[in-house]
Amino acid sequence: MINQIFLQQLMSDMVQVGTATQNAIKLLSSRINSHILARGNPHQMEPADIGLDRVANYAPATQPEAVRGVNNTTLMTPKRTTNWAETNVYGPLGQVFKDAAARLP
Repeated sequence: MINQIFLQQLMSDMVQVGTATQNAIKLLSSRINSHILARGNPHQMEPADIGLDRVANYAPATQPEAVRGVNNTTLMTPKRTTNWAETNVYGPLGQVFKDAAARLP
């Protein structure tokens, strides 16, 4: 037969294990959240560690560079691509249609 003292000790031990487990989970959760929120370079990575040493580091094109469309050392963002298309495609194409419409009888 299980005696009362043994059961009380078992319950006490279970409470201690439960408390220790909760504390460990809280600590781990806190450390994970701190790591997620860390800014900067917490892993001390270098560009070469992820292959960025093989990627050109071009600046975005300015609007005049984009419109001219002759620079191979800048990047075209979606906005700058739109600037280029408006100046070099849509504008001239619109003018062709206006000229054609003006010649209609």
